[in-house]
Amino acid sequence: MKLFLKSLHTLFFKTSARERKLLLKHYFTSRPVDGPEQAKEFEIDFIEIDLDKHFKRIKEFADTFRISTGLEVEYNNKKYKTHDLHRSVQTPSKKLLIIAGMHGNETSGLVAILDILEEIQNNAQKYKNLDIRIITPLNPVGVAYKSRFNEQGIDINRDFKKFDSPQAKFLLDLTKKYEPDFILNLHEGPHKGVFLYMKGNISRNTGGKFVDSLRKNEIELTKIGYLKEELDPPGAIYLNNSYYSILMKLTNLIGVGYYDDLLQKMSIPCITIETSWHSMKKDLRIKSHLVVFISVCEELIIS
Repeated sequence: MKLFLKSLHTLFFKTSARERKLLLKHYFTSRPVDGPEQAKEFEIDFIEIDLDKHFKRIKEFADTFRISTGLEVEYNNKKYKTHDLHRSVQTPSKKLLIIAGMHGNETSGLVAILDILEEIQNNAQKYKNLDIRIITPLNPVGVAYKSRFNEQGIDINRDFKKFDSPQAKFLLDLTKKYEPDFILNLHEGPHKGVFLYMKGNISRNTGGKFVDSLRKNEIELTKIGYLKEELDPPGAIYLNNSYYSILMKLTNLIGVGYYDDLLQKMSIPCITIETSWHSMKKDLRIKSHLVVFISVCEELIIS
């Protein structure tokens, strides 16, 4: 109850009218626009990405990963593909699912996928017992139009209750069938620095290792979150004890569903990596995703 009241106080008394308007648009509705509209209200230092060239690079790793089309959608008479990359292991110690490009205007994770693929290919022995699957980009139309939203104007990460978008339906089905032991969800946002949003049974000790991997690479950690809350420790938010858990419960009542909330109910540990789309150098935004990937894999290998 104390956290609930504190959350409401923060939402309504520590935010400006503009911030509350953005909060309602981006948190309390799954379909705020009619198509892949650009979020001009944010100052995004966009990392340019050409989807055709990006896929050509991905195909260079066909010897290591089985590459297939996970989902195909059409918009303005053009087809867009979501790629499913799978490095299967016959008797894996753990299974890791990585999702990039859920929001099309958050592209550092997409670029980082290429670095992650190189890391796995160049260190095959290290990752030999990990079954790794990568979905990229989940929202290809959003990427093409530099939009948070998909071709329907849906925020995919608010659609895991109604499942109106093909992307949410696809990801739900894949998550159930693949049964991953851990999920990495690559995102960006308007905050300063990097933070890890940790769900499931990730302990503070284990989460601290992941945050320390960023610190050791001299990557700035977020101190103040989206909702004006102080992160303690910097760079970490644990779903079970945060304003965001309250926010999810409130939005769930009005039909808005987060992927994070779905995974919590499925008891699947997940880290959403949130780099800053305006306060960090582009190379550090990309590097942050790779650093956390390596740290998570090292933990999965020894656990």
